[in-house]
Amino acid sequence: MRAKSAAELVSMRARGLLVCAAAGLSIVVFFATAVRRADAAMDGALIRFGSEVLAFPGSAESAVSTVRLNGNDFSYRIQTVSGSVHEVWRHYARTCSHSPKTDGTLGSLIRALATRGAVSETHGYVACIDLKRDDLRTLVQMSRQMADTWDLSHLGALRYVYVSADTADPSRTFLFTSWADGPLDLRSFVFQPDKDAPGVDLPHIPRPPDSFRILSFEQPGRIFAVYRVPAATPAAQARWYRRHFESNAWRLMQRPADRGSRSRTSHLLVAEDGSRTATVILSQSDGGSTLVMGLETEAT
Repeated sequence: MRAKSAAELVSMRARGLLVCAAAGLSIVVFFATAVRRADAAMDGALIRFGSEVLAFPGSAESAVSTVRLNGNDFSYRIQTVSGSVHEVWRHYARTCSHSPKTDGTLGSLIRALATRGAVSETHGYVACIDLKRDDLRTLVQMSRQMADTWDLSHLGALRYVYVSADTADPSRTFLFTSWADGPLDLRSFVFQPDKDAPGVDLPHIPRPPDSFRILSFEQPGRIFAVYRVPAATPAAQARWYRRHFESNAWRLMQRPADRGSRSRTSHLLVAEDGSRTATVILSQSDGGSTLVMGLETEAT
């Protein structure tokens, strides 16, 4: 009876942990996709074990970059590879669910439980925990360590893959791979309504009064943060930021005629002060609150 309960606990915990961690990494995918054209030469190359695990066979070698998301360090690679979406997706689905470390049928089953994925004609994802060990006794011990610390690395390393079809050439696929080989505190991705998520604020763009940070994204030369402002409208927050920029000698890039072109539920402000650019996006959220997304980049 004890062994059965332990196995059930491992299965449930693996499912919950993967959903929680993959949700945070999905945010990384969004921003990496958005900046890939403007930032084709990825900086901060770092060759680590995870980069070799997630390299697609036969693809040209590309740079590896690092990012800090809610205080946790991730590595990622962006590239275009030969092969259809389904071919590339199947490769990573197999890689995630099988390993030379697999201990027979039970090990394969446990690794399959620690793997999630879905694919369509145009895009797909695979996320998994590359377990350190997959024999049941050791896995139960590692799960207890993880439960005490919330550190996923006690179980293994997180791997995340996103694939998207190249609309110009169906035989090629846009590929985003990300991994975390060091400590990964899952509490960083458990958003609490009235508390700041771990991370840092933007150094030169003030956070709105009475706001709560829900995302912190750091990369050399680029800092991004998302705040939730209860009981506020995007228009009111846009006016607050406009006054801040104007009173601190920032140059607003929008013309006065552009200000009225924004919808009531979405506003965009872009300002420069000579050495940096600030971008603030404000949108309506559920419950009468406003989401404020701020991006600060160094001038190039």
